[in-house]
Amino acid sequence: MSIPNRIISTKAFTLVEVLVVIVIMGLAATAMYSLFIQTEQEAGTQEEVAETQQNLRIAMNFLTRDIQMAGFLIPTTNSAIEAAPADLSGGQLLTLRTASTDTDIARLTGTVSVANAPATAYVFPIATAEMVNLFAAGDKVRLLKTPDHDQRIDLVFTIDSAPTSTSLAIKGFNAVANYNQADLLVKVDSSASPHPYQIDYDLNNNQLRRTINGGTPDIIADNISAVEFEYLTTSGQTSAVRVTLTGTAFDLKAKTNKTRQLVKLITLKNN
Repeated sequence: MSIPNRIISTKAFTLVEVLVVIVIMGLAATAMYSLFIQTEQEAGTQEEVAETQQNLRIAMNFLTRDIQMAGFLIPTTNSAIEAAPADLSGGQLLTLRTASTDTDIARLTGTVSVANAPATAYVFPIATAEMVNLFAAGDKVRLLKTPDHDQRIDLVFTIDSAPTSTSLAIKGFNAVANYNQADLLVKVDSSASPHPYQIDYDLNNNQLRRTINGGTPDIIADNISAVEFEYLTTSGQTSAVRVTLTGTAFDLKAKTNKTRQLVKLITLKNN
């Protein structure tokens, strides 16, 4: 009996085929890497733009609050906007004046007579419990006479004890005075000088800064390349300010800066 011959065929890749596969894989890897880099750059640019837009919103919120409060309960001898530049280039300042950088205000409902007795706490009746709850022991306050708001604005007093639902105890008086119904109690910053607030805005190295009473500047927002103002007047007084903020974001793909703008017309409430 004969045994049939078995022919075993083994087939392998040639060198040319291996090189072709390597080239194809290299091209595919290069394309994938290029797509990855492009996606990363686009994502990074979108993040930069989003951050810039957020900075613009933060900056506009601060400017809106301070411009609206400009002129609030200040003596008639002061201007609501003392320095009104067209923009903040070249170290220029926007200077605002206000009796308070806070919106915590209470109205008196009766007459209180005080003496030259700084350690004595006098009880002031307040219009509503909601107003009372805006204040706490240790808060610094101003008492402002209505309707002219000129009297005793340069004095700062202290809430002496925990408030009741209808009154606040205040001390720090060093002169005889009468406070009457409808006079106002305004919270002020504990470190404030005893004068109406001066708020300065400036632009330094693309950082919008806010300074109170000549103190240390606070950085409000980064990547702000321009701040412009247009002043609208009524009867010779500034009634509103149109603010244009320009922010800069770097486009990682195009290797150039992208700009975003935010524009808002802000009405002065107290001028």
